[in-house]
Amino acid sequence: MRDVATLQRIARELRMDIVEMIYRAASGHPGGSLSIVELITTLYFDEMRQSPEKRDDPGRDRFVLSKGHTAPALYAALCKAGYFGREELWCLRQMGAMLQGHPDKKGTPGVDASTGSLGLGISAACGMAKAAKIYREDYRVYTILGDGEMEEGSVWEALMFAAHYGLDNLCVIIDANGLQIDGPVRKVMNVEPLDKKLQAFGFETICIDGHDFPSIFSAFTLSPSSLQSRCAFSTAALSSFPDPYTITPSASASSHATLSYLTADRKPNRLRHRVQPRNQRSRNHRRQRRVLPLRRQH
Repeated sequence: MRDVATLQRIARELRMDIVEMIYRAASGHPGGSLSIVELITTLYFDEMRQSPEKRDDPGRDRFVLSKGHTAPALYAALCKAGYFGREELWCLRQMGAMLQGHPDKKGTPGVDASTGSLGLGISAACGMAKAAKIYREDYRVYTILGDGEMEEGSVWEALMFAAHYGLDNLCVIIDANGLQIDGPVRKVMNVEPLDKKLQAFGFETICIDGHDFPSIFSAFTLSPSSLQSRCAFSTAALSSFPDPYTITPSASASSHATLSYLTADRKPNRLRHRVQPRNQRSRNHRRQRRVLPLRRQH
């Protein structure tokens, strides 16, 4: 397609559907769903070889939403692509409904992997990419992770697996929106610099604005031959909002448009609860305990 105006219109429609789905359900994850709309739109309406008519085609491209709690974005895209009717959207998270809080491969048309437990989706994507190599298929596998999800150790095991087996048919997308359920990622468990870490694991890494369609196009059009990769290739596209972190081009930025993050000095976290010494807790417990007299037996 590569029609930016059309993709922008689709992205706006997906955003409206996501908000209404979560509002009607009175439950869900709006932030993480809205932060991947442009990425999902590009994948399903421009990049991937996939359609409802060929949803069982063994040669189709695969998509794994590793951050499965942002399923409303995936559901909105699948509905727009024609995998099921719009009436299903308004039953999100209801008992017996097709669209539940996390993607279900067995119950939802168009879903390639059941996900939800963070850190496991990328492992499934690596397995699919490895299977394509074994059976000499030419399909590609795309997966989206959250930056908070990068705290999971299983993610880095999967990245090692991808590099070791040279899975150049795998595209890893990290939605670096800076937030997780417990607060800012940098304060909960800082995972930066993600681009340098992924490069150390053998990935060709690109940092982009994940809400800018031309930037997303440039990331998806790279090929192993043009990148002159070593033993493995994959594209890790980092999407991020301008706030609360300022993003500026690095002075040594390469042709892959790598960006550097300017951050304020981090302060050490403080304990939320004051821990009393054991003997002090024991004394307090004895003071608060009520001793009742025993009744005499007559």
